[in-house]
Amino acid sequence: MATEIFTLLVYKIEVKFVPCKRVLQYAKIGKTLGILACAYRRDRENFLISSDPISEFISGYYVRADFDGPAAILLSDVKHQRVGSVIGFDSFNELEDIGIQPVSANNTKAGIDMLIRKRFDYLYLAQKPTDFIIKQMGLIGQLTFYPISRKNYHLCFSSNYPGIEPIIEAFNAALFVLKRSGRYKAIHDKYR
Repeated sequence: MATEIFTLLVYKIEVKFVPCKRVLQYAKIGKTLGILACAYRRDRENFLISSDPISEFISGYYVRADFDGPAAILLSDVKHQRVGSVIGFDSFNELEDIGIQPVSANNTKAGIDMLIRKRFDYLYLAQKPTDFIIKQMGLIGQLTFYPISRKNYHLCFSSNYPGIEPIIEAFNAALFVLKRSGRYKAIHDKYR
């Protein structure tokens, strides 16, 4: 989405994958235009400015389609069940924060494999990227998803980047155009 918007605006951007702590430091000192993609957090208001929402982030529990255990509505509903998540992900930390000790998977694909092999009964992850991997693995229809939480994701611009205000305004205007034209939906549909 960000690449499409900046192409519309005739900006040349470079997307780099760097550790979260490092990119946050870059944003604090204005060394990067922004962070893709992030959720709004009050503790980052002094150095990040959120764009209008570019996507929705839904977290929840995956179970095997033939699993007959209890349906999850709240994060804590599976407190006494066998739960897994990807170590280092926010989802893993969320479980630990409420007293669940999840079985750790090294990545999303490994977590899905572990769920299929019945190492645990609930896999807590983000829906869109997990659905994409499920599709790549040829497992459509073999898992059921229980949504637990929703939040908007943004391009978070560094407030310390030179000349950032007009860039944010142009980005949000182009995002609006993409949404009205149907291109926004088409981009998101590629990953479903």
